[in-house]
Amino acid sequence: MKTKNSIYIALGLLCTLKIVGQTEMVRIYAVNEQNNPVDGVYAGIPYRYRFWYSDTLGIIDIPLSELSLRDTLSLLHISYKPVFIDAQSLISSMNHKKNIQLQSDIKVLDEVTVTPLNPAKLVKEAIRLIPALYSPAFAYPLSLHANIDVFNANDSTSIIYYKGALQISQPDQKKLPCVSKLAEIEQIAGNAKDQLYPIRVSRFAEIIPIGEQGVIRNFKRYVFDKYQYIQYRGSEAVQVYFHREKGDFKQTGSLIIREDTKAIVALIYSTQSMKNVMKSTTKGSMIYTNLDSHQVEINYSLNADNLYEFESGMYHVQYTNHRKNTFQSIILNSYLKKITSTNIETGSKIPVNELFIKE
Repeated sequence: MKTKNSIYIALGLLCTLKIVGQTEMVRIYAVNEQNNPVDGVYAGIPYRYRFWYSDTLGIIDIPLSELSLRDTLSLLHISYKPVFIDAQSLISSMNHKKNIQLQSDIKVLDEVTVTPLNPAKLVKEAIRLIPALYSPAFAYPLSLHANIDVFNANDSTSIIYYKGALQISQPDQKKLPCVSKLAEIEQIAGNAKDQLYPIRVSRFAEIIPIGEQGVIRNFKRYVFDKYQYIQYRGSEAVQVYFHREKGDFKQTGSLIIREDTKAIVALIYSTQSMKNVMKSTTKGSMIYTNLDSHQVEINYSLNADNLYEFESGMYHVQYTNHRKNTFQSIILNSYLKKITSTNIETGSKIPVNELFIKE
């Protein structure tokens, strides 16, 4: 999350007609009030299963051929309230700048007088209630819009790029989840496996089960020492800040817990850079892997059964492999958004660890 406590963020939308190859595009350029780009903004057309994400420059390019005058474009982000834009206004104003002010979904309730609480005790109670409040991950097929981008940070060479629908299920809890995919774009470099070793691309799916998150699974190893009362998505909540330090490992973040149900509705954390987090041997030589950056953002919402489940998330990791005198830096960015339809026609089911390449 780029800004955690701000109440209002301005999102400037610069809509221009752009030619990419032979395709006319409407470009939405998302920036905040400091004129910094906002990445990870999901732009979708409900009921048509078309979607795009803003990149690190805040740019969303939408082909004109994908829009009709009757469409409504939804702009969604874990940090902000949703905004809906009719396609007609985009098309008719494509040569003009259109400014929209987004209201943050995190509003600090400074004016509220409350009884001090024990943040660690609150988190412990929220974790205890997970089995009762949350739908088991992958117990039913989970349909997602996915944008997964893996590339070489040294020269921006693409290794894996996937944009399309995924449907994940786990009929046998003793085995890995299985995934079906309906690709809009899927590009995999011939040497992808060698470039990615020893990192698993399937780690993007590990942000979905709430119980797999380190702060949940290893609760006793974390320190919860600060909190604030907030309003998040229209409900009163407590934002609890946490950290964990052990040797070179340092992770910081926050949990957003609803006051009424004690449900964890959002989780944001990052891990600082570390040297030699992994050592491995391949083709007779030693590889040392450094962690350069790691960020995760997840939110959860109620489903039709009135149970919480994964709603959307972002997973980012950058690492560098050092082998002899060569250095290779890899970036994995993935964005996932749950979609309500369960009628997506997808292909055969693949174990999640073999979704793109066999590991």
